[in-house]
Amino acid sequence: MHKQKLEEQKKKEKLEEIAEIKKAKIQEQQLNDKKKLKLERQHFYANLAKEQQREQEEVEAAKEKAMREKDPVTHAVDSKGAEMLMKMGWSAGEGLGKSGTGTREAVAVKLRTERAGLGSGNEIGIENMVTEADSKAAANRKRAQARLAQAGGSGDEDDNWRPTFGN
Repeated sequence: MHKQKLEEQKKKEKLEEIAEIKKAKIQEQQLNDKKKLKLERQHFYANLAKEQQREQEEVEAAKEKAMREKDPVTHAVDSKGAEMLMKMGWSAGEGLGKSGTGTREAVAVKLRTERAGLGSGNEIGIENMVTEADSKAAANRKRAQARLAQAGGSGDEDDNWRPTFGN
């Protein structure tokens, strides 16, 4: 009788184990299904957003094309200044002025040193230009290099110079 109860208890434990395993598998499957649905939703909304953006770009391109067909002179420019010139009758490639003999190309932009006036000739090379991303030390180094380049020196001849005290 004792053996019979032990066997029943073992069977009961095995059935409980099997039930727990099935329950864990079901929970894992449900979790996987949730993850799969979440990914599908994300892909769907990402594709929807891309499609909407593509449609919006197509609408903008169609509007721009319609504006160019309506008034090709003023809607084929890149800058506000060129747009203003075109509205006054100028077309690309012509010289400026009443007789069309003026400047044909835009004025080149040059960086100037701080507090230098126009025509001072103190243009800065792009490698010595100070940006917001530079640290204070890097900015000071670039300014010093620009001053040195402006003075015409390379800085190599003073590399071995050391101050002497008391001799």
